[in-house]
Amino acid sequence: FHSYNWPDTGNYTITLSIVDDNGCEDDTTASIYWRPQPVFPIGLVNSRACVPLVVPAADPNPYPGNGYTTNWTFGDGRTSTEAAPQIIYENPGIYTVQVVVRSPIGCIDTFSSTHTALEVPIAGFSFSPNGTDLNIYNSTVQFSDSSQRAGLWIWNFGDGNAATQRNPRHVFRDTGQITVTQVVFHQNGCTDTAQAVLDIIPKFSYFLPNAFTPNNDGKNDEYMGAGYFQYIQNFNMSIYNRWGERIYENNSPYEAWNGRKFNTGEYCQAGVYVVVVRFKGPRGEIEEIKGFATIVY
Repeated sequence: FHSYNWPDTGNYTITLSIVDDNGCEDDTTASIYWRPQPVFPIGLVNSRACVPLVVPAADPNPYPGNGYTTNWTFGDGRTSTEAAPQIIYENPGIYTVQVVVRSPIGCIDTFSSTHTALEVPIAGFSFSPNGTDLNIYNSTVQFSDSSQRAGLWIWNFGDGNAATQRNPRHVFRDTGQITVTQVVFHQNGCTDTAQAVLDIIPKFSYFLPNAFTPNNDGKNDEYMGAGYFQYIQNFNMSIYNRWGERIYENNSPYEAWNGRKFNTGEYCQAGVYVVVVRFKGPRGEIEEIKGFATIVY
């Protein structure tokens, strides 16, 4: 017996010559239509990953020549006759992919692979305070986990700080919008991510006194507003006498009126003066505060 593999698909003629001991010779010939056995599709290998699991695609042209047919089953009720169908598993489970390959002359071979689609967790959380209650004066935030199927939590607070508690509490030291990220891990290693944008509102306060005594006794000698000025912009204070004449002006909430005209002239008379303060708030809002400054000697 003799075996031989032809390199290419096609028709081949085999000639057998026989010579006996007397030198007599005879020949016989036969025609063979040769097609190779189906080969294993490239890429049809076992896999294990989180859902949605995309099975590595098979080579769409793994067979020599034309005329091959494929019949796929995916282990979840789906089938296909495409050469290299796309396979995506949306639900967790273990699935067997099988393809039956038939050659043009009826040769059949079967290939299979196993694919494990892993369950994933679902990230999610809430936080308090929120809305207008979340501001620079009230910036300690309690986070409450609402994830599902999670066994490990990693939090990124967007300000360089992180935590691994399930329900962490964090103090934000600055104002503005900041993105908080929660990454949760299933015990099988699959992950999911949730994010929320927190807006820490930059609050301010400004109050005007109603009287002062500029007599240089070291007590209540100057007139200026009080409060929290850090986020105030474009500040202006103007003070007018009873005839509407402006007698004092400054552009800083930290500057004070000493009772003199523009802080350098003669002391103003005892009495009531009109105060108008205008400034821009931290979010661009225009504020105007009016009051009265009473000089008492």
